[in-house]
Amino acid sequence: MKKVYIAVTILLTTLLIFGCQPTPETTPTTEAPTQSEAAETEQPSTSTTPDVETASEPAEMAKMGEEVSNDQVALTVHSVEFYDQITGGLGGTYKPSEEGDVFAIVDLTVRNVSGAILKVSPTYVRLLDDQDNRCPRPILIIAGHPYELKSLSNEELPSDEERRGMVVFTVEGGTILSKVSYTTPKPAIEVSLEDLEVSVPPYRMPRVGETASGGGIEMRVSSIGSVEKLEKEYGKDSEYFNLIWTETAKEGEELVILDLSIKNVSIEPDITINPLYVLLIDTESKAYGKVALTIALEGLLGLTDISPGEETWGRLLFSVPAGVTLDRVMYKIGALGPPVQVNLR
Repeated sequence: MKKVYIAVTILLTTLLIFGCQPTPETTPTTEAPTQSEAAETEQPSTSTTPDVETASEPAEMAKMGEEVSNDQVALTVHSVEFYDQITGGLGGTYKPSEEGDVFAIVDLTVRNVSGAILKVSPTYVRLLDDQDNRCPRPILIIAGHPYELKSLSNEELPSDEERRGMVVFTVEGGTILSKVSYTTPKPAIEVSLEDLEVSVPPYRMPRVGETASGGGIEMRVSSIGSVEKLEKEYGKDSEYFNLIWTETAKEGEELVILDLSIKNVSIEPDITINPLYVLLIDTESKAYGKVALTIALEGLLGLTDISPGEETWGRLLFSVPAGVTLDRVMYKIGALGPPVQVNLR
């Protein structure tokens, strides 16, 4: 009986020892999975491959200029532009409060595709950097906004209607921007900015013959020159009336004729072009307005409204001190960035 007990004990001990060892590399081929078992084992990973790819590689994000939507709203980001200052309609200049920051202005359109009334708000718009940090929106209270700066407003938007507007953010120069997001209603809509770097290019004032932009307009100065006097004949072909109107400079002054065109490139319905806004600036920063009344100059630029895409052309007469050096022409209405100016030197 004692021998039997000892034999059983040895058998159990052997089973315990060899049963807890890892399977050696020389495992018999009979223990390897069959071809069908291997296929069954690999099947779950094969079926989940699309899910894994979807999670790690989301669908390509829309880019600027492309419309993207959820089942409530559609969003198009037209542009993101940077300015180191904003000049208001009354001439005041506004800069970011923090040194090194610039204004980032997002121009976008929101379209209601929900079939019901939806609220539109600039607070739903987010500008994010490449670390997904949100850029702050400054509080801008500017008397006489520049024409380009048509802010996206808080309002109710009927179904199938759209609103285009701009949202202003402050961003540190050199920041890499990743996307614009419209957060309400859910799910959020995102537009890729393709790692856009925040940078305000050095400003070079356009010269005569080049186009200066700002304030919703494009201004081109074709020519500028001085004359001793102007003459215009009235009633040349009349039997009863004939008059030659002569315009001469005052003592110590000279007459200057400016030839220019102005085009409406704004998203506003109309822009009023006022010749009183056109100034000549000398090298001492002194400004000269046009001659108040003249009938001797052909093709006068007058007070007029122009629609988007429309252009007006005309000439203006100025009287400036003789021998003064003129530095630039300025259209003084407010603009994003520097005022609309043309270099005369």
